[in-house]
Amino acid sequence: MHAWGKGRQYKRRSVDKDFKKFSGFETLRRIVDAAPNPLVRAFIAFLWATGGRVTETLNLRNSMFELHSDTDPPTLFVSDAPLEKRYRKVAEYYKCQLCGEFNPKRRECLNCGADLMAHGER
Repeated sequence: MHAWGKGRQYKRRSVDKDFKKFSGFETLRRIVDAAPNPLVRAFIAFLWATGGRVTETLNLRNSMFELHSDTDPPTLFVSDAPLEKRYRKVAEYYKCQLCGEFNPKRRECLNCGADLMAHGER
């Protein structure tokens, strides 16, 4: 599938479709070692270790990190990180306000029979 961005055509990439296997730690180490400075090396390593997207990682702030040095090995927790991934909607549900049950898009609640047009929320 091709798309356009900033006046140029590009091919959309998918990890599942375009990459059959992990290229290995040696390749990853060569990429990190080829970075021009320690900051870029750390950034590449962080992206790989967390699975974060570049834009998500660049939006992280110091206040989002919490180091737990009492664990072995020490663990870094990230909270309230912005997520950029958007998912395709595969279904729509209504929550019955009377019993709290989630129902597929339909007129009445499967659990209590209430009219979801009057007592339901998306």
